[in-house]
Amino acid sequence: MIDAKQAMQEFGSLSISANDLIATAKEYNVGVMIGEFGSFAEANQTYWYPTATIENFLQDMVAKFKAQRLGWCYGVWNGPSGIVVDTPLIDDATYEKLKGTPVYLNTEMQQMWQRALDAAA
Repeated sequence: MIDAKQAMQEFGSLSISANDLIATAKEYNVGVMIGEFGSFAEANQTYWYPTATIENFLQDMVAKFKAQRLGWCYGVWNGPSGIVVDTPLIDDATYEKLKGTPVYLNTEMQQMWQRALDAAA
């Protein structure tokens, strides 16, 4: 298994633009799905993006995916910048301990997602 940085180094020359990918999908009458996207942190580092930056990013990406009729999957549901975390890490976020589990819900991120999905509706 390789990480995103290593993948770009090894396979970056094989990349295709989003517009080219969409055109190819239309040409062959097939769907396209964005496998994962998100605001990822480097391994062993805490979250560093301001909450407003992530919210703007999420709203922009979800709106663009919807406009292009692209399926998508958010890749950071758990971890430092995810909705569910083992330990609260972000200074400007609010967490709620999930009853009966060892994890916390980042309520700020949950609300951000709701706003992003509502805006794209």
